[in-house]
Amino acid sequence: RSQAAAENRHPGIFGVNLLYLICLTLFVTVGYYVQRAHIYKGLLITQFLLILLPSLLFILFTRKNFRYTLRLNRLKWSYLPILFGISITVYGVAVYLSLLWSIVLDTFGELIPSPLPPINTAWDYLKNILIVAVAAGICEEVLFRGIMLRGYERLGTKKAIIITGLLFGLMHVNIQNFIGPIILGFVIGYVVYRTNSIFAGMVIH
Repeated sequence: RSQAAAENRHPGIFGVNLLYLICLTLFVTVGYYVQRAHIYKGLLITQFLLILLPSLLFILFTRKNFRYTLRLNRLKWSYLPILFGISITVYGVAVYLSLLWSIVLDTFGELIPSPLPPINTAWDYLKNILIVAVAAGICEEVLFRGIMLRGYERLGTKKAIIITGLLFGLMHVNIQNFIGPIILGFVIGYVVYRTNSIFAGMVIH
């Protein structure tokens, strides 16, 4: 009975898959058009309205505990140097593997350049940090290492980390930018599980 009660605290797998499908559909339809109209405003709309909002509504309507589902637990300050070290390491590995993947894809056809404008000024750099990194770090972590990781934990922790990592890579809907997000998803999933804090995932993201 206690095990059943514990599992009931987790979102159902069907529910998290449905949420993922909804967010993915919104991403490739509405998100595509708003980002084509204006890349930075479109990214903000995508993150906060198409990913974060449905995720929060999902928790609300399924009557799950926000704190438990999202692992809204305090992150120890002593973890920060370790998390930054992990960030640098996983970034290097992801970039290297993505480069190898790009070389493979280049043999099949011309690669599509990034839609993000080039960074020429300090303001461009700050804007990219706030919109591309911080906004995505908050909104995507709520969906993947919050709701989806909790839901798939019904199958076991290892499977939950692997599945959510793969789905995180697929969510980007970009064959060129596929390997990096998967590696990142695996690492963040493991770190969030070990620290029991979604804020650890946001820091690395």
